[in-house]
Amino acid sequence: MDLTNLSKKLEEVSFRTMTIAQIHKDFRTVGVAANFNSSDKRELTNEIASFLGGMPPDKHIQLAYIVDIGEEKMRKWLSKGGDLEDFSDMILHREALKILIRLNPSFR
Repeated sequence: MDLTNLSKKLEEVSFRTMTIAQIHKDFRTVGVAANFNSSDKRELTNEIASFLGGMPPDKHIQLAYIVDIGEEKMRKWLSKGGDLEDFSDMILHREALKILIRLNPSFR
């Protein structure tokens, strides 16, 4: 799914709520309690990026593994300087895809 369609999907309150719950779950898995609740994709991305800024870098790698961001994407991200907004975008996109797949198994 492209980012435009994903952004539209995140405008749906129920989908956004499920996505945020998935993000919270994965943050808890790496031992970090997070509480995101922005109603706009851009605001949510910024909120996650700001939170990531306060986390130790080793937690970023753990989170990428739990969220299932591919190794190649992580290498590319790190080679570009490791901008937290980009990482936040990757997290949000992947978590939203998890929800889409959960809701529609034939989506794969």
